[in-house]
Amino acid sequence: MKILLYHFGYYGDIIVVGQNFAKELKVRYPNCEISLMVRPRIKYINDIIKPLKLFNEVISGEKSDFYNLKSKFERSYLIDEHVYPEGNLRTIFTKAGFPFRQHKLNLEFEESHIKIARQIIGNLSSPIITTQDDMCRKWDENKVKSFQAKLHELGQVIVLGPDVVHFPINRKISFLESCAVAHLSDLYVGIDSGIAHGAALSGTQTVLIPPLIPESFISPTEYDNLFIKDENKKHISIRPNSNDFCGNYKCLKGTKKSAVEQPIGNPLKVKCNWRKKYFFSNKPSCFTKIRVDMFYDRVEAILEKRNLI
Repeated sequence: MKILLYHFGYYGDIIVVGQNFAKELKVRYPNCEISLMVRPRIKYINDIIKPLKLFNEVISGEKSDFYNLKSKFERSYLIDEHVYPEGNLRTIFTKAGFPFRQHKLNLEFEESHIKIARQIIGNLSSPIITTQDDMCRKWDENKVKSFQAKLHELGQVIVLGPDVVHFPINRKISFLESCAVAHLSDLYVGIDSGIAHGAALSGTQTVLIPPLIPESFISPTEYDNLFIKDENKKHISIRPNSNDFCGNYKCLKGTKKSAVEQPIGNPLKVKCNWRKKYFFSNKPSCFTKIRVDMFYDRVEAILEKRNLI
């Protein structure tokens, strides 16, 4: 059976949601051949997913190309065009008419990736904490600077990102090389992002400010924690203080298609529609109220529980 799977999302979504659904298809149709179509801007995904041996080929194309091509396949599925309230992981199962099932997800590295990661880590002593250079996309810039500066009090910190030049190799590194560095570190801290998902799938514990949407949409706490037996190594989400957080995600605005309108993941852009509706204010999401000490104290407590400090 030949199946065409078109994934509308980005790297993190593909290696989590796309991988999970592809594994489901392999269980249901053991002899199937899955072709993955992604948008042209995601063309480098092939280097990331090829080692997983789930897809027969990767095709670059827009949604119109998917509709033109799908008649040549026995089955076809479109992922992430519209996300239902049950979340990114479950939406495609709902669309396909399958009961939801969570599969163990992972990344596969080549020895060259690990070799580069070992060069970057060098002789750094534990605990080694990896983080990302673009946390200010979803958290206040001044808080990010203060938080990352304080992380140096807890251990050796390596900042990852597509534009970061790493020593001693004196160059930028690929997504998989970055994930390999995270894999060899003791802890990854950051925001919901592709590299954060890569860290989680590489087997490293993460402490993240998650997407504003409920964690069942797509978060390491949702798709990975059930496979981790050690409570001290499970993924952690940092949320606003209960006094600052309504807990009902009222900053999200539903659409007629039972999905969630954009923007959904960036608390610096999402406004509190609930407050606006009742004439209080149109303030940014309560996730912007997450304090530096709240985040830092949680990281410190995790390292202490694991006897790393």
